[in-house]
Amino acid sequence: MCWLAIMPADQRGTRPLIGVLGAGGAVGGFVAAEVSRLGLGRLRLGARRADTTRALRDRCGASAEIVVADAGDAGRLAAFCSGCRIVVNCTGGHGQDRADVAAAALASGADYVDPGGDDALRARLSARPLPAGRVALIAAGVRPGLTELLPRWLAAQGLEPPLTLTAYLGTMDRMTRASAEDFLLSLSEGHGEPQGFWRAGSRHSRGLDPRAEVSLPFFRGPVVAYPYLSAEAERMARGLRLAEARCYYVFESSGNILAVLSRLRQQLRQGLELGRLADELIRAVDIEMFGRTPVEHLVMQMDGRAAGEPASRLAVLRAVSTYELTAVVTAMAAEHILAGSVPAGAHAASDVFDPSVIDALPGRPGVAGLHLLDQPLTEYAESELGAV
Repeated sequence: MCWLAIMPADQRGTRPLIGVLGAGGAVGGFVAAEVSRLGLGRLRLGARRADTTRALRDRCGASAEIVVADAGDAGRLAAFCSGCRIVVNCTGGHGQDRADVAAAALASGADYVDPGGDDALRARLSARPLPAGRVALIAAGVRPGLTELLPRWLAAQGLEPPLTLTAYLGTMDRMTRASAEDFLLSLSEGHGEPQGFWRAGSRHSRGLDPRAEVSLPFFRGPVVAYPYLSAEAERMARGLRLAEARCYYVFESSGNILAVLSRLRQQLRQGLELGRLADELIRAVDIEMFGRTPVEHLVMQMDGRAAGEPASRLAVLRAVSTYELTAVVTAMAAEHILAGSVPAGAHAASDVFDPSVIDALPGRPGVAGLHLLDQPLTEYAESELGAV
């Protein structure tokens, strides 16, 4: 599939209006800038305070419309969505909050794009028919989003089953309140299985031990590789019919984040207030990040067979910021909708994106490198591609 920058017109012959709700936030600002860079349409920037988006005008153009909007205020939300071709929700709400923004966008006649969201949100959106022809595209970010698209891309690189996946996901970036809450919720019951893995069509609980003080190619070691089978990874493994999938979050051995996360997860299960726990996680990450450069690193190995022989494909994706990389994928989703290649209905981005969209990542803002290698990870112990 070939991706082209497009500037479609609406029925009145003008460029489409794209509303970015939460444009003053970490992801929203990058989304607005990327939509402007691609020339996808006119911009409406929404935030609770107009002054948080005014600085974006230097990056998005003086014509960008600034609107005071609050996802929790039904009247202001409806006014923000009115006239938009697409509404991108970067507010970082949870559960019903996200569903309310999606409902407002769809009711106004706009399509809806969300860098977050999960199967529960998709179920909410699918529970009643969407307005005719409308699209709701969720999980159009990094996690969720790229973490499902990258394995699909690897599986399409000339490999035959049985297929097995080993994934290492490392993030070194500051956290906003929304991202901290999202991450803590992703570790809660129903969203994933600590130390779990996928084998022979089912999830196996507590089957993997954390790997401490290990050196991983492409990561600055030593590191701790903590096994975690997310709901997204399980869905991906089932969809690709993987024989096995092992997924690890990567933390520096010298840091304290893994211990902090373990404690906060237990406290969340005990009913402690999410916002307070998120603030504690933010403080811990700020300490960890002192003097450090942000980076997002995804390293995934798919093993199978090629020409009857065992074969491996290794993807190494590095970005300068998890928020900027998320924005690139979210803008791709808007691009995809405007091109008319997304069917009506509620979908996860990974379900409607052709895996070849991964080929379009190099050169996008914030993407430091994408490499496709044909040797297993163990062959790159002394990597010439650098380390986190």
